[in-house]
Amino acid sequence: MFFLATIVVSINMTAQQTYQGTQYMLNPYAYNPAYAGMSFTMDVNINIRNQYSGLIQNPSTQMINGHLPLYKINGAAGMKVENEQLGNLRKTGVHASISKIFDSSSGLLAVALQAGVSQFSIDGSKLITPDGTYNGAVINHNDPILSVLQQGGWSPQWVLGIYYKAKKLEFGVDVKQLAAIPASIGEAELKLVPHADLYLQYKQRINDRLIMKPSFLLKVNENWVQTDFSFVLQHNGNVFGGISLRGYNNTSIDALAGIVGMRLSEHISLSYSFDAGLSAIKRVNEGSHEILIKYSLNRLIGAGAAPKIIYNPRNL
Repeated sequence: MFFLATIVVSINMTAQQTYQGTQYMLNPYAYNPAYAGMSFTMDVNINIRNQYSGLIQNPSTQMINGHLPLYKINGAAGMKVENEQLGNLRKTGVHASISKIFDSSSGLLAVALQAGVSQFSIDGSKLITPDGTYNGAVINHNDPILSVLQQGGWSPQWVLGIYYKAKKLEFGVDVKQLAAIPASIGEAELKLVPHADLYLQYKQRINDRLIMKPSFLLKVNENWVQTDFSFVLQHNGNVFGGISLRGYNNTSIDALAGIVGMRLSEHISLSYSFDAGLSAIKRVNEGSHEILIKYSLNRLIGAGAAPKIIYNPRNL
């Protein structure tokens, strides 16, 4: 699923590009900008993930995103700020999105464009090569490409997404980096490959108290395919829990996860998930932990124009 950023082939480098999250069904905007406004209010999500804990330089992610509908233009807007540590590679990015929403008798359809910029950096002092010399403070990689300094480079990022939401069904597709511009890090070059996500969720009310929400997420690029299958039960709109399986065959299987969460107040909910490893590296890691804090304004904002002002002659 991912490649450590310390692997250098000639002058080209590859690394985990897309955000890996277990609670994708609770935070669809993290993947698809066209989800903005689909909750009909302002949402803010804070996501913290520690992946494959116990491994040295294991992947970790901190993300905050927010979105809200813009009723006057029949659209929505959103913003995402993220910081990821993938081995010795750090990625920090800021992204903004705008979308157009089309209303019909069957549901809502949104088309969105997200654009931003990401900085990629590597600390050369933490790299180790087979022919290098590492004696106390002396660091010599014996490689003309690798530096012992902190180096970084910038790359523009963009996402095109569509999202459909009906009473019971939600469906989204997004495409990332169709015309990617590599980030130059010193003499090395980080290539960003095209990437697509497909998301599907079905909501079914079982009784007055229980709602079940099975979900599916497919992530694909030219090199690999990764799937997530999830099932969440929500009780009285206040407490929820479920399970998720990542992978579909013996080469993509990654983890089985449990998800629990609750609504803390009218505006705030908290959820936690733990991934138990199923792949070959399960023997050397202690699983993955993820926390999601969600704030929802829970009321319509900016709906329609202000009422017409009627002047009273007595006050003139």
